[in-house]
Order: sequence, then C-alpha cells, then structure tokens
Amino acid sequence: MRRVAVGVIGAGKHGQRYLAHLREVPELAAAAVSRRDATRGREDAARLGCRFHADWRSLVADPAVEAVVAVVPPALHPAVTDAVAAARKPLLIEKPLATTGAAAAGIVRVLRAAAVPCLMAHTLRWNAVVRAIRTHLPAIGTLRAVVLNQRFEPSPLAWLDDPSMSGGGILLHTGVHCFDLVRLLTGCEVTDVFCRTARVRTVRTEDNFAAVLRLAGSDTVVAVSGCRATRGRSG
Repeated sequence: MRRVAVGVIGAGKHGQRYLAHLREVPELAAAAVSRRDATRGREDAARLGCRFHADWRSLVADPAVEAVVAVVPPALHPAVTDAVAAARKPLLIEKPLATTGAAAAGIVRVLRAAAVPCLMAHTLRWNAVVRAIRTHLPAIGTLRAVVLNQRFEPSPLAWLDDPSMSGGGILLHTGVHCFDLVRLLTGCEVTDVFCRTARVRTVRTEDNFAAVLRLAGSDTVVAVSGCRATRGRSG
C-alpha cells in the first residue's frame, strides 16, 4: 500500500495530536516536521523517523513532502497557503481560516486558482457518534431541535487572546465545530444569528458565548453555546 508523505507545520500541543495520528493511519507517513522550538522539533523528527525543518517554507518546498498539515496561528495562514499553493500540494489547515473575512477570502482565491485540494479541520464531522447520528436521522424522525454545548479549561496560549494573531476567541476556535455540525446534521444554511459573548478569564477576546440560529427553510430550533473558563472539558 502506498502511503502519502505528510509534512506538519506546527508541533505544539495541538500539532502533537496530528503527529500521533500520522502513526495511527496506515495510509499516511510523516515525512517532515517544522516548529519554532528547534530542540523539540528535532526530537519529534527523530521519534517519527522523518526530517526536521527549522523554516516551515523549506518543509513546503521539500520534494519528500507530498501534502501539508498547518497547525499554526491563523495570522500565519495567508503566507502558508501562498507557499503551499505555489508548490501545488494538498493542504489540511486548522480553523479559523484567517483573522479577518477579507484575508479568508484571499486564501480561498489563491487555493482555487492553484486548484489545490484543501480541507478545513472540522474534525467532528468524522466523529463516530456524529456519523452514526447522521446515518440514522431519517429513521429517528424529523429533527425538531439541535442544542450543542462545549466546555474547555482556560488555554495557556497567550496568542489565543491576541486578536491580531487569533482573529477572535472561542467562537472562531472551537465554536465553529458546533456551527459546522448544525449545517452537517440539518443540511440547512444559517440565515440569522443572535449571539451574546462575554469574557470570564480572557482580556481581549471572548471565552464564553451563547447563540440562537435560524435556518433557511427549516423550523428546527438551534442553540449553540461554549465556554473556555471551566475546570475541564466536555461536549
């Protein structure tokens, strides 16, 4: 079986999950890793038996890398996608896509022009429970209400509370998973949103929210909420 050689840009807390998954999926192989902490990056590469690149641009250009996973702050996404598009390599990129709507639209234009396959990391779509619910929904009956909630411990990452780097708080970084599930499970697009946000532990971005959504052509009641100021995580 041929394995796709993957390069991972960003190997911090979340990036480590991707490195672990590369060892679990038989169709994939770790080809290279890049991270700011060169010492730990070399340790990661040695553990995986792959190359280390101190500069992520050299990872993208590496002929041994066939596809790229980007696990970096969204402020870096435009530069990463420009390089990946120029190299004509498939890309898996973390959400949010960018820090602003204009920057996100620019990324989409670049990737479409290069005809580069790109997947946003809406990982809950592939969750076994979610897939089972979607499969059996027709037999269960008409979907009348969707109520989704997520709770997380406060993040130690300072850049998450810097809008210039993160683009926003919990809405963009974890709330998007729930919004994506609403579209996936209902098959409808959102037309109207009422949302309240608050800051519990953060200073510059929201870490607490509740939203009510109206769907196009549907009477399904939808409520989504999340908080990143709890003792643990659920949802």
